Amino acid sequence: MLFKDNLYSIVRQDIAEDVVTFGLRLDADSVIYKAHFPSKPVTPGVCLIQIAEELFSISKAEAFEIERVKNVKFVSLLDPIASPEIEAEISGVVPAGEGEYKLSIVFCSGETIFSKMRLVFKTKEKLIVKTNK
Repeated sequence: MLFKDNLYSIVRQDIAEDVVTFGLRLDADSVIYKAHFPSKPVTPGVCLIQIAEELFSISKAEAFEIERVKNVKFVSLLDPIASPEIEAEISGVVPAGEGEYKLSIVFCSGETIFSKMRLVFKTKEKLIVKTNK
């Protein structure tokens, strides 16, 4: 399941020099928040990593998947009710081999930083399905 349009929506995308910034609106009514946690929703860290993958793919207009997680820091809890709109800033994109990129991404709202990540992505390979005839 893609989280775009299920857990969050993109309200803005800005490209400046070597930085791509997305404005995101979190959907506090998402089934993920109902499970994590019903009385006090918190965005799961693994969901932020998946969102990073989706946003990088959107920024490059190509499908990517995470090759390696170099460093992840969860600095503050991300509550979709207290912070329904956040920013995701992708920077430091550097080729790291054929079809691979290193990058940094920060999820924040104003001065509040929710998470900082350093990730390596690779081009997503298409699945080839073989049938026996």
